[in-house]
Amino acid sequence: MAYTIRVSLPTYNALTDSDPDHYALYADSDWVLIKEKDRGSVTVANSDSEPIAHGLSYIPFVIVFYEVSSGVWRKLIGDDEFNSSNVYMGINTTNLILYNYSGASVDFKYYIFYDQIV
Repeated sequence: MAYTIRVSLPTYNALTDSDPDHYALYADSDWVLIKEKDRGSVTVANSDSEPIAHGLSYIPFVIVFYEVSSGVWRKLIGDDEFNSSNVYMGINTTNLILYNYSGASVDFKYYIFYDQIV
């Protein structure tokens, strides 16, 4: 027997409704919850990089934010050549790598998930 986790939105019945769009949380064999492996924060000096070992043998899904000004965070989207802040990230089968060429130290927050993207 397969197990399912369901939390329906208001007015929908979690016992009978089969549309995943009607749920705040829905997981079964076809709709799997994203699984977080690690999270952390690091400060990277100007003209430096910081490798963060993820311990997986594949390229996982990651989300990275960097602080643009005190208390203001922006999502970092990979090796974006149009990134005016001059901060970048790379990922391989061993490490998440954060790069900083902004002219000052930058604080990063990262989330590494078990989900394989490549």
